[in-house]
Amino acid sequence: MKESIPTATNKPSRAEKVMKPKHEAPEEKQLIGTFTLVLLIGGFLLATWFGVFSLYLNRL
Repeated sequence: MKESIPTATNKPSRAEKVMKPKHEAPEEKQLIGTFTLVLLIGGFLLATWFGVFSLYLNRL
């Protein structure tokens, strides 16, 4: 018996499998969630920075 050798034409490459999402979410909804998370993290960093800065000013 002769074994068939898989070729690039009938089998997706590993990179195509990795890069292709299993389920596609609407892009706009995903971007809104990303923007919200960035704002929350930025707000937390600013609040922390100002908190530490106020402690520094109080101890001068």
